[in-house]
Amino acid sequence: MTLTVPAEKTVTAFAADPSQARDRATRSVGGIAKLFAARPELRGVLASADLADDNIRWSA
Repeated sequence: MTLTVPAEKTVTAFAADPSQARDRATRSVGGIAKLFAARPELRGVLASADLADDNIRWSA
């Protein structure tokens, strides 16, 4: 079985500009921090989100 992915859905479409990638990453991690501040019961649900949140808390 072969799956075809349209060109606009590929990862390379998002990786063209490194500064845009950094901005996206910053917004994503900041959003995780805001989400956990508003909904602390979500901690422990997704390990990668917990790791990102710990990185923010321990880097300050």
